[in-house]
Amino acid sequence: MKELISNIFKFVLFTLIGLGILYWVYQGQNESFCAGQSGDCSLLTKIAADFRSINYFWILMMLTAFTISNIVRAYRWEMLMHPLGYYPRTRNTYLAIMLAYFANLAVSRVGEVVRCTILTKYEKIPTNRLFGTVVVDRLLDVVCLLICIGITFIIEFDKLWNFFAEKADLSKITSLLQSPILWAIAVVSTLGLVFLYKKRDKYRHLNFYDKIREMILGFWEGMKSIRQLERGWLFVFYSIVIWVMYYLMTYFCFKSFHATANLPAGAALTAFVFGSLGIVIPSPGGMGSFHFLAVLALGLYGVNGGDAFSFANIQFAAVNLCIIFFGLMAVIALPFINSNYTPAIPTNSIIPEPIAAENFGEVQK
Repeated sequence: MKELISNIFKFVLFTLIGLGILYWVYQGQNESFCAGQSGDCSLLTKIAADFRSINYFWILMMLTAFTISNIVRAYRWEMLMHPLGYYPRTRNTYLAIMLAYFANLAVSRVGEVVRCTILTKYEKIPTNRLFGTVVVDRLLDVVCLLICIGITFIIEFDKLWNFFAEKADLSKITSLLQSPILWAIAVVSTLGLVFLYKKRDKYRHLNFYDKIREMILGFWEGMKSIRQLERGWLFVFYSIVIWVMYYLMTYFCFKSFHATANLPAGAALTAFVFGSLGIVIPSPGGMGSFHFLAVLALGLYGVNGGDAFSFANIQFAAVNLCIIFFGLMAVIALPFINSNYTPAIPTNSIIPEPIAAENFGEVQK
């Protein structure tokens, strides 16, 4: 009951945050769009017209790239499970990923738990071990996003440098890093963690200790699975394909809309990176934050606010409708395709069983 109430609270909170940002962006662009125009004027009318004018061939190409990225992500996730001795069916891993995206639209960040739960249910893989692979999967995404940001800065350096030089007050950032309060918080937090670790024996009887321990051990096993990959080059290739597909989603969406169709590939890369940062913010599907950053990115290339806001809505709507479709399909299909399926029990796991609580400290060595 407490978990249900917590999830409802998160859903309402993050949805309100997303709607608040979206409304703020809309109001700003609506005022700009209607400035100097007489009579009734609404940006919503323009957005509706823009949706009717888009080239749906390129939208289909965008959704194809999205589907390919998730199939490849399923393959990559499976590679992290193989050293643990588990070989799930790709249809289950793929549908678990799509159901995770679907769940994230309701409660931000709950999707990672959902996809672990799905494979535990249908493939009988212990949740703590899956948790480790999911954490590694997401850490790799962070690394890939940072690489994309670096590439974008190299390719579009002039535009981005001028933008940050105009918008950012570097003196405030420098003064913040030199703040004794910030350093005091960092030192106290570090000492607190060290103290809790030294006194961990006192907390062994508490439920939260076991949960945290299982999470850490699962993460540790997930990290070890990378070192045991049979074909590391294929794992890297899958990672590249996933993020190339993500970029192509933005590029194809550019082609679908008249205001962005003739922009260079570098502009699509900038919009892709900005939009990805917007999705990181915990609102349903990046609602509001994605729109804000997409409008900001397109403004660097001379796209007016009204057109940029329409583009953001086109991409946001297409991707999330696709997620809803495949998420509902996963809900229906998973019980059906697994009705007579019995997963194989691993007998040759490379990584040993979780370390006993009394030897947990040895993991750190």
